[in-house]
Amino acid sequence: MRFRTVGVLFAAGVVAGSNACSSTSPVDLRVGGFGARLDPDSATLNITGQNGRLLVEGIGPSDATGQGFASNEENPPMTGFAVRGVDTARTMKFGAFRIDDTPRTPWAVVKKAHVVGADKIDLQDDDDHTLASLQLSRGDDDAHLVVSITAADDRTRFSWGFRCTDEDRFLGFGWQSWGTQARGESIPTWMSEPGIKKDLTTDDPSGAWFLVGRRHGSHMPMPEFVSRRGYMAVVESNARNVFAMCSERQDVVRMQLELPTKVHFFDGPTPTEALVRKTAHFGRSRVPPPVAFAPWNDAIMGSAEVRRVAKLLRERHIPSSVIWTEDWRGGGPNPAVPDGYKLKEEWDVDRELYPDFEAVATELHASGFGWHVYFAPFLVKGSRVWDEALREGYVIHTQAGAPYIFSGPSLEDTSLLDLTNPKAVAWAVGKMQAAFRLGADGFMGDYGEWLPTDAKLANGDPADVHNRYPVLWQETQRKAIDTMGDGQRRVSFVRSGWFGTPQLTDVFWGGDQATDFGLDDGLPTVIPIGLGVGLSGVSTYGHDIGGYQTTGVAPTTKELFFRWTELGAWSPVMRTHHTTAPKASWAFDRDEETLVHWTRYAKLHMALVPYLRGLAKEAAATGVPIWRHLAMGSPDETRLWGISDQVLVGPRIVVAPVVTQGATSRPVELPQGRFFPWDGGASVVGPRITVGAAMGDIPVFAGEGAIVPTFPANVETTSDGEREKARIVYVFLGKDGAFTEDGGPSYALKSSAAQVDGAAQVRWNGAPLSA
Repeated sequence: MRFRTVGVLFAAGVVAGSNACSSTSPVDLRVGGFGARLDPDSATLNITGQNGRLLVEGIGPSDATGQGFASNEENPPMTGFAVRGVDTARTMKFGAFRIDDTPRTPWAVVKKAHVVGADKIDLQDDDDHTLASLQLSRGDDDAHLVVSITAADDRTRFSWGFRCTDEDRFLGFGWQSWGTQARGESIPTWMSEPGIKKDLTTDDPSGAWFLVGRRHGSHMPMPEFVSRRGYMAVVESNARNVFAMCSERQDVVRMQLELPTKVHFFDGPTPTEALVRKTAHFGRSRVPPPVAFAPWNDAIMGSAEVRRVAKLLRERHIPSSVIWTEDWRGGGPNPAVPDGYKLKEEWDVDRELYPDFEAVATELHASGFGWHVYFAPFLVKGSRVWDEALREGYVIHTQAGAPYIFSGPSLEDTSLLDLTNPKAVAWAVGKMQAAFRLGADGFMGDYGEWLPTDAKLANGDPADVHNRYPVLWQETQRKAIDTMGDGQRRVSFVRSGWFGTPQLTDVFWGGDQATDFGLDDGLPTVIPIGLGVGLSGVSTYGHDIGGYQTTGVAPTTKELFFRWTELGAWSPVMRTHHTTAPKASWAFDRDEETLVHWTRYAKLHMALVPYLRGLAKEAAATGVPIWRHLAMGSPDETRLWGISDQVLVGPRIVVAPVVTQGATSRPVELPQGRFFPWDGGASVVGPRITVGAAMGDIPVFAGEGAIVPTFPANVETTSDGEREKARIVYVFLGKDGAFTEDGGPSYALKSSAAQVDGAAQVRWNGAPLSA
């Protein structure tokens, strides 16, 4: 990979209004380790990194337009900078949003620029009117540049275009299900329900737009990307922004932003180093309690069923540390879904389904299980808490002051907890802690995307709060856990997020996928989702094994459950969910063959706990997640940037799950170097191989120098501690390697670069071991 390096001569003492430079002379600014070269006559702005690499290659003024995507302008400006005035209307229904823009003014193209002082640039039209201003400043260190952008008047929609070359590649934007390589995509960053199934051709579906998913619908649509040039760009804004990544015209990247805003640039100079710098500023994942990394099993429909599942797991010696029960607040048949089951929207235990909740909790704890429950920020008319919530003002309101009521997930009249109201937060914390006192050890903190922008809140503009609402919800959960004061470590797991989510939540899961192999919403989508949120700082990630949403598709089949289980074992969190049609969907105990399959992969996942926790510690320290995109480790290999159906688990373990219905083999892309099949066999080299993968098997390859500490096969739970357990350490020869567990032993491998088989020196906590 080669990107141009720009030689920059940095001017000293640039004075506002100075005519010292001729009309054709560029102006050079130095901000920390960054250089900015501006052509005042064309407002062309280039930004270079610490070693002179060209990061942002500016383009001059132009009246040309590109081909807009449905999420973008009809005639997007293909120019360096432009502004316009826009009125925006937003309609919310079932958590989906329809965004309608009405332009008040045409695009005004920036034709020239004027440097003010040492680090401010005024962007102007032909008549010397300032349209917007850029303020350049040093961020946390010399590798962090902040560009603050302000409007000169009420034209607050801002377009910033720069060059896209054939070599450019991009990853990022948080939760994205369509894939990972963002080149060719126009991505809006507005949080919403992703929908049921997806129309991958548009972000503006016709007809039942509130039900049909759109291509870029997202629970966590982060305004950030990593470039193959070795930097990350982050727009620090709660607004809906749009990123056209060489999609409107193949040679132009365009960011469409709402002003005022800040754009952060983090120079690596490698993509991984850029990620480390970005997460140091915006936040990194927590290391959750050990139970998060052991297998989880769901059990619903009453105390007897919870006891049955727990007994089966222990009698069959199937590893599991968590039983989670979504319907602890109640549930029953859902006539809207064939064989469906619907949760009650309450905030307390349902004594009909769980009359002896406390006793069940005690029994589960004695058997080595934590018990997790469920909360969502909705308040439903007719529920036990409705009258209290309205009387005390805990719900969001209309502008007229009445309770804001909409049709909620249960299709009942519903409102939303106003988390800008401290009293509402305290009430929710009290409900969560009441569940803890009954014996619960954690919960799913569901939803977060539904805040309507025409609501009236206790504090703040709802349009600004909308994307932040999940963080307010997660702060509430964190407060409930952290202020119990009893010394117990508890877990919350969430599906939505924004800036601040990595520091707040223990586990992130990928949402409600369809129970199929569909590229739009099924099994294949959980891989790009996990890779995307990893780049946003979220590391401890899982997904609903078997899928969840059965609307419009068949319930989970045996094949789907097998394939999803295989991937689940190599995910940071391995967790089942019951689907919206639990009695019709395949489950881990449906037949003996499935039970054996589940046991095999639950044992594998439990064995990987020391490795996964060590990677979680690394993520908390560096921001580099457990699941990693292949290109982050090998950015010079162009072919890897487009891979969205494989993951790196840690630095050297390549996992290539089968995500195609009926497939018994698949191609596998390998980075440079030699790799060893996890289950044994001759070593292989890439770049591409084809491997067999019968139902029940998953292709996994370990690179030279990989060290993977594991538990032995007899470990069934992590709730009784883990550091004293024995280890089986897998070491793959050929290169030096090292690994450190979370709070436990460290390992180092010294190996000849040419070595493939034979002996090597392995050190454990500094002492030599035989290998």
